[in-house]
Amino acid sequence: MQNNNSINSKPVSQYLRCFIEKIDTTENGTQNNKPTTRRKHKPRELTAEAQAILEIGRPYEGHCLVFDTETTTDNRQALRFGIYAIYGIDSDTRVWLYRNKQLTREALDKQQEIGIFYNPAEISDHELAILKQFAIQNNLKVYEKADFIRKVFYPWIYQQQALCIGHNLPFDLSRLATCWGEAKGQFYGGFWLTLCDCRYDDSCFDHPPVRVKSLGGKKALFDFRSQRKPSGKISRYRGRFLDTATFGRALLGPGDSSLAAMGKRFKTKIRKKDGDVEHGNLLNEMYLRYAVQDLQATWSLYQAEREVYRKHGLSKAPWKIFSEASIGKAYLHDLGIPPFLKQHAAFPRTIIGQAMTSYYGGRTEVRIRLQPTEVIYTDFTSEYPTVNALMKIQELLLAEKIEVQPCLEEVQHLIDSLTINDLLMKEAWPSLRCFVRIIPDGDLLPVRTTYGEQSAATNIGLNYVDSGPAAWYCLADVLASKLLTGRTPKVIDAFKLVPQGRIKTKVWRLFGDERFSIDLEKDDLFARVIEMRADIKEKMKVLAQDDDEFLYLDGLQQALKLIANSTSYGVLVEINPDDSANKCISVHVYTDQYVEKKTKHVEEPGPYFMGPCGALIPAAGRLLLAMAEKLAVNRGIDYVLCDTDSMAFAHPESLNQDDFHEKIKEICDAFKPLSPYSNLSEILKMEDVNNFNEQPEPLYCIGISSKRYVLYNKTDEGYRIRKFSSHGTGGWMKPAAYESTTPEPCENVYKLGGHRWMYDLWYSAIQQIEFGKQRISVYDLPFLTEPALTRVTVSTAMLLKRFKGVPGIRPFSFMTMLPSLNQVEILGRLNTNFEDYKIQTLCDSDQRLNLSELKGVAFYAPYGNNFNVVRGQIRRMDNNELVTVEHKTLAECVLHYFSQPESKAGNPKGIGHLERQHLRIIEQVFIGKETHRIKDDISEASEGILDYEDAAEFLRTGLADLLKQRPMKELVQLTGIPRRTLYDIINGTKPKLETRAKILKVFKDKGLLLS
Repeated sequence: MQNNNSINSKPVSQYLRCFIEKIDTTENGTQNNKPTTRRKHKPRELTAEAQAILEIGRPYEGHCLVFDTETTTDNRQALRFGIYAIYGIDSDTRVWLYRNKQLTREALDKQQEIGIFYNPAEISDHELAILKQFAIQNNLKVYEKADFIRKVFYPWIYQQQALCIGHNLPFDLSRLATCWGEAKGQFYGGFWLTLCDCRYDDSCFDHPPVRVKSLGGKKALFDFRSQRKPSGKISRYRGRFLDTATFGRALLGPGDSSLAAMGKRFKTKIRKKDGDVEHGNLLNEMYLRYAVQDLQATWSLYQAEREVYRKHGLSKAPWKIFSEASIGKAYLHDLGIPPFLKQHAAFPRTIIGQAMTSYYGGRTEVRIRLQPTEVIYTDFTSEYPTVNALMKIQELLLAEKIEVQPCLEEVQHLIDSLTINDLLMKEAWPSLRCFVRIIPDGDLLPVRTTYGEQSAATNIGLNYVDSGPAAWYCLADVLASKLLTGRTPKVIDAFKLVPQGRIKTKVWRLFGDERFSIDLEKDDLFARVIEMRADIKEKMKVLAQDDDEFLYLDGLQQALKLIANSTSYGVLVEINPDDSANKCISVHVYTDQYVEKKTKHVEEPGPYFMGPCGALIPAAGRLLLAMAEKLAVNRGIDYVLCDTDSMAFAHPESLNQDDFHEKIKEICDAFKPLSPYSNLSEILKMEDVNNFNEQPEPLYCIGISSKRYVLYNKTDEGYRIRKFSSHGTGGWMKPAAYESTTPEPCENVYKLGGHRWMYDLWYSAIQQIEFGKQRISVYDLPFLTEPALTRVTVSTAMLLKRFKGVPGIRPFSFMTMLPSLNQVEILGRLNTNFEDYKIQTLCDSDQRLNLSELKGVAFYAPYGNNFNVVRGQIRRMDNNELVTVEHKTLAECVLHYFSQPESKAGNPKGIGHLERQHLRIIEQVFIGKETHRIKDDISEASEGILDYEDAAEFLRTGLADLLKQRPMKELVQLTGIPRRTLYDIINGTKPKLETRAKILKVFKDKGLLLS
């Protein structure tokens, strides 16, 4: 029977994940799904002596070449000079030292050579004389850049296979390049860089181009492109490249990745020199000493990072570590846990597809909006490792075989009988390894759709689904709905994952310490790592927060947290998009059904991908939040917000302070029986932010929208911000004339949430909201009147094409960008300066330009950390002309920051308590996990539509979503269809057949629609 709310429900499209698998074909086109075979290299057996030498040098004992470059400060960022050093000893010396009991890690790090290389085109004769004199005084070798490439770089990095080390290595490598282009295959979207100047000479076969592909977030993939020599032999050596910024973040987690900050975090012996050296200035001895110390600081950082990694005891080479997920996968490999798709090659792909349609991320929402509310802020301890251990996912990871068993009756009984008290006991959780297909009828379920009228992007919201086609969900989501609504969902199918047998694994000693051993015969990996982290945090309690040992231990505990999170969840849902195909290839698409299609956009599962388990884990996390919400409702308590693993409970007016605290403590205590840890009893805990100076302090919260909120205390002097969000502000730089007028933050402002100017912005918002304002003004903050600047790095081939008009631009250059002005902002400037307002360009004193012509034009300048540095160097993106204009200010960029609606709520712009939406699913659209992302100015994350059916049929009912992805002006110009008609289609009116066909044809002809 249809739910009564369906009449008032919002009709939406539901976007569901699917599983895509490439179809291998033979030369004659017949299908061949057998795994390809490769000749495996059999490792050479080492003597006891060689093995002992490797152990001393672990994780890498070979030669290293470290280098750093100094560049011009204009848009070209051209190489001026660089410093390099070679470290290591040859194999004969290693053996001699070992036999004489003198071989140590320090001996293996002996400096062999240090020198300077320079670009004669960017160094004056006077500067070259200073450089050479400095080299003589300090025993440095000197090379022109071309000679350095031929005589140092390739002989060491390519021929002797030394490890190439740099900090922000993609930038430094690209400074050496003489030419470049877009890479193909595995490096699609990245670059090839030719470093030598002998491109048309036979010797160039000794200098293969370096390929670099940005993986995002300070991560990049490197190798040497394979070369076919005149003899016909193909060189396949890929090289060894290590970026200390990437390696450091993988080991200690996110944070400031600058050389100075990394040196502090890793307690390096040599750190980046602080001083008044201005990059790009004339060379002098101080500048050269500064550059040498930068190089030494980079080497010292590598040594410290290597030592931390050595303690992990992993077999994976350091240059193959790109993130915490890389470390997680290395642990799984060394523990003997096999990749899922390799161990279970015959596992039904349709089951993976059905499980992937039930895959959603964390639950984030604001429940009480723009209303100051006293709260107690709580957090689940390592949520994903916790639920992983509770459901005993490790049994599935170690199973010899996994059976898929129907369980409709069993699931129906669980849904009917399980209570919240049952779910607060460990015994219930292994039974949650089930997937159920339900017909929604007023159930409270996660739905991925286009929330918000102006958004073409998808987001996930927890809302009432009053009607719609049957869909697969994890059992945890169905139980959460039952808890919060009291209604029993209509289940029509179900299956569960049952492990059979068990593979053998190895005992592992983390950090080489007996106390940190992991034995999967008796330990749960995910729980054990969290227990070790708790032990380290206990040791930190007796140390001062500015103590070097505290910082070091803090890095280790953070690393353990990242390892636990990546191995317990991230690697299980790892999907790598591959857009390198230049023609459509055949793929299987598994959803609730199975089809065979062709597409250029392929998704490759990661080595430890296990989609069904990956779907179960965040669903179990959402169940924990639902349980906390239910326990609070039973006590008459609401919540202001939840954010994946945290919930801020609202203080009811009817309760005094002590009673409120006691009821939240009851909620937290209720979860204690679930703890899978031997040294941690709390699963849900009240966070330290609820106290100040170790004493309880009333905490207040203002929520704006998902992931956009602030926590603060009220004081006699004003407000003390304890946590704030910088979500949605982009990478705006600190204003040049910024001077804070707010009280000093109670701790490091970056730990609280971001830049100091964002802290002040939130402080002003708190003042206004506490005073009763509902519309927040940002114009009373003087520093916001400055132009908005952000840094952009040309990290992809697509970005290089976008900036191809910038003179001297090359891969991995970075510059200052200023946003374009929209129609409203231009009109505001015209009104301010009257109708005849004109601006003067600097490129032609006689040329005058209408301000209106700058609509939508972005601006760029050489990199500078504030507007005063780049003033007078700003150019238009469309024609590269210098221009003077009243640029878009920070105030204009953050003007609507505090009016952002909670689009997933029923009353998105409401003040106070928000209601959940009622949805009516009118169609299901299947998308990949990573491919076809769409972003707009409203939403932060989105996914596009998989080429799952023929375009016209696929978008038969999704035409409105297609139209939302383009500006209305462009749509009118492209289609010739009246604006009113297009708006009607977007709003749900069914178009005529000829109108629909015309729109689809235009989109396809213009390349805006996948085919």
